[in-house]
Amino acid sequence: MKYVKKYTLCCLGCLLMAIAINGFISPHGFVTGGFGGLAIAIHHLIDVPIGTLIIILNIPLFMLAFLKEGKEFIIDAVITTLILGVITDFLSFMPILCDDVILSALFGGVIEGIGVGICYRSRMSSGGTELLARLILHKMTWMTPGQMLMILSAVVITLATLATQSYTLVYYSIIEFFVSGKVSDVIIVGGDQAKMCQVITTYPEEIRNHFLEKTYRGMTLSYAKGCYSNEEKAVLMSVLSPRQVQVFVDTVKSIDQHAFVIISDVNQVLGKGFKGLK
Repeated sequence: MKYVKKYTLCCLGCLLMAIAINGFISPHGFVTGGFGGLAIAIHHLIDVPIGTLIIILNIPLFMLAFLKEGKEFIIDAVITTLILGVITDFLSFMPILCDDVILSALFGGVIEGIGVGICYRSRMSSGGTELLARLILHKMTWMTPGQMLMILSAVVITLATLATQSYTLVYYSIIEFFVSGKVSDVIIVGGDQAKMCQVITTYPEEIRNHFLEKTYRGMTLSYAKGCYSNEEKAVLMSVLSPRQVQVFVDTVKSIDQHAFVIISDVNQVLGKGFKGLK
């Protein structure tokens, strides 16, 4: 069942990417990010099927990635790339799904981003910049997959634009890959984004009790010593949904106006009260 689910998701992700390429992106002449974008640009120059070009362009990258990701992963990547290439060529008969260029960039980006995210979540890779991003993220761990894909896609779009001389269409390409990167981030990292709120205070019990009464959200209490003041103070930390942040700030203001508050973004939360650890 594990492999059935894995390859089913892989086929679904590839199908969505192929629909985005054939129905929204390629017909208008602009390119997507990734090796798919290079394949589209080359296709318009020499009239070789896009899916076939995707497979050919990935061969050198698979050779480089073999030592980093291992035999099992490369086999999966090769299978995914073959599936994507075959489906893309099979759907080449598709009519254009949207006549408006801007809407095509938006919808193409959404559909492609979902497809990329599904492949990534199934621990498969469609190769190209997605595989390259995965390799680079081993070193640059502070970046999200979507951010890395956007950077690599920008490089590809620049090269593809220079090759096709379609300078006006580059703006639509930028819209498409920006939307694709953001959507893939939601699929890969999760849409349950939250805020981590911390407060350094001398009134931890009052803040905790007041906040719990309003939100029923748990908090963690620890103690720290300031290097400048040399005073020991309490540190309260809680992970909140965005709508609960203002309640947290108002609670602190009403009790300790000399408190130090830190609010930072959290991309994914796993555990009780959020998404379960399964």
